[in-house]
Amino acid sequence: TEIIEGIARLDWHDHGSDEVSKPLSVKNLMLILEAIEVVTTAAVSELLGIGARHAQRYVKAIQLALPFLMKSRPKRLIDDMEGNLPVGLATFWDDTNPVPPCPMDLAKLHRAIGIDAIELAPHV
Repeated sequence: TEIIEGIARLDWHDHGSDEVSKPLSVKNLMLILEAIEVVTTAAVSELLGIGARHAQRYVKAIQLALPFLMKSRPKRLIDDMEGNLPVGLATFWDDTNPVPPCPMDLAKLHRAIGIDAIELAPHV
């Protein structure tokens, strides 16, 4: 959750140095990770009931957070995602690419994290 909190506090509104930036909602970021399999502007806009421009900020935040989330996974989740599961349940994930993943990769992370994303989140 520290990763999500840090990403949420970035200046997502591109204000000048004199203006205070309002952070993105940590609760909404966690909701997006939980509820949306393929994170797109349209999907976020519909889920949160916000305009496309604001939804795009959330999409960018998820893309920025994802490499850090991947690096901080617990060993059990890494094993699950790298295919160290019984035959028939194996999955594969390549997290060596430093470029933010595409929406399909975000969907893979969503399926792999499942309820873990909710359990790690503080009550906000």
